[in-house]
Amino acid sequence: MPGLVPGAALANGTAISAPLRALLARADWAATEPLVDAMLERLGLAPDVSLADLMALSDLALDPTLDAAAAGGWLRADPVHLRADAKLVVLLAPASGDVGADEAQALLDALRSAMPEAEWRCGRAPDRWYARFDAPCPTPRLGPAWLNGRSLTPFFPQDAAHRRWRQLVNEAQMVLHAAAANEQRSARRMTPLNAVWLWGGGTAVARREPALAAVCGRDLLLAGAARAANLPWQPALTPATLDAALAHGPLLIGCGAPFGEAGPTASAASVTDDANACAAWAWAALRAGRLDGIDLLGDGLLGRVTPAARYRFWRRQWPGHFGDPHAVAARA
Repeated sequence: MPGLVPGAALANGTAISAPLRALLARADWAATEPLVDAMLERLGLAPDVSLADLMALSDLALDPTLDAAAAGGWLRADPVHLRADAKLVVLLAPASGDVGADEAQALLDALRSAMPEAEWRCGRAPDRWYARFDAPCPTPRLGPAWLNGRSLTPFFPQDAAHRRWRQLVNEAQMVLHAAAANEQRSARRMTPLNAVWLWGGGTAVARREPALAAVCGRDLLLAGAARAANLPWQPALTPATLDAALAHGPLLIGCGAPFGEAGPTASAASVTDDANACAAWAWAALRAGRLDGIDLLGDGLLGRVTPAARYRFWRRQWPGHFGDPHAVAARA
């Protein structure tokens, strides 16, 4: 559950259903690693694996079993606007639906022409771009959704290891600044996409055997990680399909889509919307004895719910709250 972080509950208007509240209150809680690391570990993947490679597996429909070389070496290269003044540079990510497919194609064509040493691709959404360069380089781990509206100073690495990354960002910015598609955006009084944010790099994908039977969830990173782990994936479960899925072993279910939607269409459901839906049938299955237990994973929080825990009627509180799944502090 992205955005479930340690700390006292906030009066933020988050609607939590009775089954989810029961699961949260009756779990035994402990501190654990950040959520993405915990998810990767359960899928048999290293915490420093390339997030971009995992997302590309799903977003670009790559098949590592047919061509492992084509499935590696990718970076997310998402279009953004960098707004500079005398004191700072602020990153502004385009809103959902703000980038058209034709616009994305024109801007990517400009990058292909000016930077032919790279392979440029567009994912299922027009604002999700990928690039693969002739030589790998370290990149930041956080994407535009986490940096939107922030000063880039704390997130723009200045060390020698990131020199190549800085060169590529600067070169792409010069290309996009002069692109005709951006002139057209400005003429329509839309914010130009004058830069790409290269992020999500890491080590090559190398899997261990996960102790899971299947993965479920709308999130792009989760879907790609399931593909890398060679596990069945589906975007959603229903009570009717839960028992059939559990017959094969443990399930990993993700709520929300902080890294973007894996499917062709976006959902308006939030993390808590998905969690409420899952909790309804998970709580019923636990009470009926069809589950051996449930692990509730948040960002730095792990709660374990056993069948016996459902009798802890006196418990009302849990050591966390739901916040912004893109909050940087929650992922530090």
